[in-house]
Amino acid sequence: MLELADGPAASVHALTLTVTPDGAFVEPGDHLAADTVVRLAYHDARAIANGELASAEALREGRIKVRGDVPALVSLLAWLLETRAA
Repeated sequence: MLELADGPAASVHALTLTVTPDGAFVEPGDHLAADTVVRLAYHDARAIANGELASAEALREGRIKVRGDVPALVSLLAWLLETRAA
């Protein structure tokens, strides 16, 4: 689950990514049973998406908070990077 702190009132403040054998799905809102929660400020998420801020830098600086099953998140990120390169 991705929580976007301090986002615009009209925006979704959480997104839940579910990965199953049938595929990956993104839904607006939070899911209490999420294995991993990533929390960051809306402006940082926008800067990362625009290439203005490196996610590794934001993580080192404590601007991205992760709780839950971190190894699952690392595996997911590795898979996403592989699919992006293909």
